[in-house]
Amino acid sequence: MKTKVLVYSSNITLNHHSSILNSIFKTYYDVIQIDLNNLLNDPWFDTTSCLIFLSSNNNNNSNYSNNLNYNQKNVQFGRNFKNYLKFGGNYFGIGFEAHQFLQKNLSSYDNFNYKNLILNDHNDRIELPLILNRKFLLNYSPSVPNQIKISCDNHMIGYFDNLINNHNIIVNSISTYNDYSTIIQYDIDKGKILLCGFDPFFNNIQIEQNHFIRSLFSIFGLNLVKQNEILIPNLSCTLHLTSIRPALTNIWLNNINPLMDSDNILRASNDSFKIIENSNSFHNIQDLNINVDYNNIPKSIVIYHDQPPPSVTPFFSFEDYLNHLSKERNIENGGGNNMEFGSIILYGEVVSSTQTLLDKNFNFTKNLPTGFVFVATQQIQGRGRGSNSWISPPGCLQFSIILRHPSNSTSPVVFIQYLLSLAVVEAVRTKKGYEDISLRLKWPNDIYVESLPSDKSVTSPKIIKIGGVIINSQYTQNEFLLIAGCGVNVSNLAPTTAINHIISLYNRVNDTQLEEFSQEQLLASILVKFESFYNDFCSNGHGFEPFLNIYYKRWLHTDQVVNLETHDNQKARIIGINEFGYLKASTINDDDNLEEIVTLEPGGNSFDMMKGMITRKL
Repeated sequence: MKTKVLVYSSNITLNHHSSILNSIFKTYYDVIQIDLNNLLNDPWFDTTSCLIFLSSNNNNNSNYSNNLNYNQKNVQFGRNFKNYLKFGGNYFGIGFEAHQFLQKNLSSYDNFNYKNLILNDHNDRIELPLILNRKFLLNYSPSVPNQIKISCDNHMIGYFDNLINNHNIIVNSISTYNDYSTIIQYDIDKGKILLCGFDPFFNNIQIEQNHFIRSLFSIFGLNLVKQNEILIPNLSCTLHLTSIRPALTNIWLNNINPLMDSDNILRASNDSFKIIENSNSFHNIQDLNINVDYNNIPKSIVIYHDQPPPSVTPFFSFEDYLNHLSKERNIENGGGNNMEFGSIILYGEVVSSTQTLLDKNFNFTKNLPTGFVFVATQQIQGRGRGSNSWISPPGCLQFSIILRHPSNSTSPVVFIQYLLSLAVVEAVRTKKGYEDISLRLKWPNDIYVESLPSDKSVTSPKIIKIGGVIINSQYTQNEFLLIAGCGVNVSNLAPTTAINHIISLYNRVNDTQLEEFSQEQLLASILVKFESFYNDFCSNGHGFEPFLNIYYKRWLHTDQVVNLETHDNQKARIIGINEFGYLKASTINDDDNLEEIVTLEPGGNSFDMMKGMITRKL
């Protein structure tokens, strides 16, 4: 599944561009800024829907190609880039350097020229009237004007000539200025290329310009947020905390009391938190103020010794969650009075990332008890492994939980990510009637679902990612302080599919009436299952070994043959996981006989299911 839009620029600050791109793609694609090292060396090709290359200037005297220092490795990049386009990748190049980059990697295709047209020697900002190719654009966008005015960032604009007879490639002129082609488009196999002689994102774009930019991206066939849905929510300045037993809240308050100043503010590494113990006197007005500087004001944590009223947290029911937690504990442990995970819960409606907020505020996090869980309705910067982010619109369940794992434990900490991933799957599949809901595991910590044959909305691939797990750790006082994060699509189909959609399809095919999950129910079920697994893991004396049978039953890799990018694309057959949590594979010779056993650590590698390839992690 290609869920990334990558944006490269050598020296331009991209905050403005990222804001516009997020308004266009959010909920469907993760917009990520990359540097030159990422561009040339990271394995982004199979997960990226569009690469946007933004030139630092339009000067066609730029010596950019010399800066790339092309060597044999970059020659391999060129081959990979051609394959990226061949199999449906998209490239949006803005300015001369973007065109030069394309010529360097597609020299056999691209013979047209990039030239500069001097507009005005005095003005830095110019309004350009562009004539649009309506006949072409109407194939992709329902409404296109004949002409549009675009702000230009300097006294020149790039244009393209020699567009005819380019190796039988049809080059479409999308816009012209005084008969000069300022935007062109052409196809390379299944891939599409757009080249633009100016920065269409320049300045504060108006509605007409936004519509035009969206028309350009429509050429790529990408999913776009509808214009009346472009609402990037305000971050919540208020968080809400309660527990299953008021005594637990009081114990935590006593622990952090010495850390607060006279204004009841706990100042941590990245954020400050104002503790408000009297919830009755608190009025949630900050979250309504769009002018609040989220980064510079304390986040309020309102303490409830009962439960927050539904009017305060309309998108998350504390009552439902705590009732489900008690019910799941009764099922799992006959009452579960000694169970901890999820007993204290912190909730924010819209947060940057539950994982980031805990990970970057160690002075706050180190005083949280094991099992403390932080959940959000929506994240705008959800974190995944490496440089990945988890797109989390409403309908996704995202949470982070605190664990304190003893450093002298005989149960290696690396397996905890496997336990949490397994807990998500088993929280659903161990319920009566849900045994065949096809949640699966992809090594090391992704959660997938196998599509049903009757799901006509799903073509290839047959397996679809719906969630993932991340673990951050810090070592302190002879223990690992772990922040275990999880994101899973419960009811939102974007950008892939959701658990409840799969349940609905299962009901239709099998004439059953399985109930769909609420976020509160699934969270409680996952936490109870995770705690049960973790306690067994720490006490059984054999670590993860007792879990291997069910883990292998749920994972997608039994006897799978893959190519190891980490070992010169050597063919290998997956064997399993070793005692250190590394993936074991046996290389295969030309006669299909097993040879050398190799191991791959989870932190630095990624499993591409569609291509049967294990690659370095981006």
